[in-house]
Amino acid sequence: MKSSVSLPDDYTFDVPVARAQLAALALKTPDARIALTLAHIGEGGLEAESDIWLKATEAAALLEQVQDDQRILGKPIYVLRITESQFETPQWPPRDDP
Repeated sequence: MKSSVSLPDDYTFDVPVARAQLAALALKTPDARIALTLAHIGEGGLEAESDIWLKATEAAALLEQVQDDQRILGKPIYVLRITESQFETPQWPPRDDP
């Protein structure tokens, strides 16, 4: 089934080029921190967006499952951005659980 969703230009990238660049980074610096911004896009548009943090090797493996239209395995889950972080993983404040 072909998706009728078209991503805005500022969210599109060349998937084969990104795969090659991320694979090269994973070989050079396997533990580099990578944030993938994922989005669930339905017929009504953007339904959810989330960042996941992975090591470069893990991100490269996941990107192998991304099609040229940026969908993961043909599902309505898209990779919107790939960001390399040279900082520590963000520290979240402790939750107040009742």
